[in-house]
Amino acid sequence: MQASIKEITLLSMGINFRSHHEAAGSDGLCVVQMKDLDNTSVKIETLEKFALKPPRNVTFLKPGDIIFRSRGRTTTAVIVPRTIGKAVLSAPLFLIRVKDTSHVLPGYLCWYINQTPAQRFLYQRTEGSALKMITLKHLRDLEIPIPALDVQRKIEKIAAMLTKETAMLEEIKQKREKYVERLLLQAAF
Repeated sequence: MQASIKEITLLSMGINFRSHHEAAGSDGLCVVQMKDLDNTSVKIETLEKFALKPPRNVTFLKPGDIIFRSRGRTTTAVIVPRTIGKAVLSAPLFLIRVKDTSHVLPGYLCWYINQTPAQRFLYQRTEGSALKMITLKHLRDLEIPIPALDVQRKIEKIAAMLTKETAMLEEIKQKREKYVERLLLQAAF
């Protein structure tokens, strides 16, 4: 079975803040921006709080929501973690919220959006020459294969393990680089 993303999700664009806002302490509103995303997740520790009131009809992020990068070299998605707290999304990011999680699992959908067939579909529809972007209209047309829920759960679990492994390997790489740097500096002096 297949369905377009517009059939199985609610799609919206992040808030377009037209002016610069002052950072706020613990009383502000968390705003997820492009810089707060890495390849696999939302970097909760980098989220800034701003002194602003959200628009009336704003959609606050919920765990399991999917954030899609609509501009730049990378047009991939990440899933909103359980620890997000009260936060909103800034433009040009898109919010993807699965309508019925008894039919499609958010982790599976996020995984599929990042796979070659979906990325190829999206790449073929990018607009702009210097700064590539995907419109909400093109994202809505993306077709998603929908296997049985038990298959989705397995894919979700394996994808999560792969993401964790990738993060661990990156951490090992960084620690090795620092260790070698220290050794070389000691040898130089």
